[in-house]
Amino acid sequence: MIRKTTLLALLLISGLSFGQTVINDFETGSSTPVQRYGAEIQVVSNPNSNGNSSANVLEIRRTTTLWYELAAFDLPTPYTVPAGEIHYLTFQANYPASPDISIRIDAADASADGTGSQRTINSYDASSSGEWQTMVFEVDGGGSGTTVNAIVFLADVGFQNNPAGRVLNNTDSFGYVDNFAFSTSNPLSTDNFSLANNLKIYPNEILSTFNIDVQNTNITKVVVYNVLGKDLTQNIVKVSNTQYDMSSLTKGMYLAKIYDDQGNSVTKKLIKK
Repeated sequence: MIRKTTLLALLLISGLSFGQTVINDFETGSSTPVQRYGAEIQVVSNPNSNGNSSANVLEIRRTTTLWYELAAFDLPTPYTVPAGEIHYLTFQANYPASPDISIRIDAADASADGTGSQRTINSYDASSSGEWQTMVFEVDGGGSGTTVNAIVFLADVGFQNNPAGRVLNNTDSFGYVDNFAFSTSNPLSTDNFSLANNLKIYPNEILSTFNIDVQNTNITKVVVYNVLGKDLTQNIVKVSNTQYDMSSLTKGMYLAKIYDDQGNSVTKKLIKK
């Protein structure tokens, strides 16, 4: 029974690592986006299926020079990033040139503007402009969790792209976006397998503290679960980035989900004596 429970917990946590929640793909039944401040948007047939086979996408134009022209949409249901966790908001973009894209995630609904704009963690590849590319925002749960009710999407801010400047207009230069989703792992990360092989935890049986041994990697967060998947991190004392004290926990088996600064994560088993 213990082995079955352990396997279930491992599968649960592994599934959470790569789970994805689609919040708008602009197909029939999706949340209707709204436009403000010079943005001109409409759901259209996908003009380029290379890299994105969706039937419909959101076309974005601009009719003014305002940097804060925006499109917004409500989520089907609120999405919560738990305290102490980092999730990722992903979408696909097809632009005529490298854009400066920003979002706000604190709006109560699509009728509000929101505050606290943030940029993608990756840049649109100018050499592949006109092709679908996956863009990623990092969403931090902070100390008390973050609940997202709506996405406010600033499609063409024009300050942090290279070269800087706005790339959309209302005549011959349009942007297209699609497939907005939340993910519990960074889809740009390709090194999870490498991290798993290079990272070790010792001692094998823990009396109070455990150490993480990893080379050339910056550990940014460690989350500890029991075998039922309950987050017990608040009971763990961080001594350093590579040493953690779990003396307050009872004897038994636990699971540590370890993140690095590239968004990679790996789950390791802990045995508390």
